[in-house]
Amino acid sequence: MIPSVIGEVLFINKELTFTGLKVSALAIIGLRAPSFIFGLVAKITQIVLKYTKESLPKGCIWVNAGHAVDAYLGDYW
Repeated sequence: MIPSVIGEVLFINKELTFTGLKVSALAIIGLRAPSFIFGLVAKITQIVLKYTKESLPKGCIWVNAGHAVDAYLGDYW
């Protein structure tokens, strides 16, 4: 069985959210994956930065990663 990765990236306009005490844009990366993916979080962050042309600061990119047992993701979402 091939390990799978389930994920999504949400970009939220700055009018709708804040980080800390400041209104700002936000990107949330949600992952449910086998253990090998956790080494790729920095690379995924770089992809988001490239997509936003680095207009979104790293401090506004959040990752919510959950570990799924290798080769089995179940009905997590």
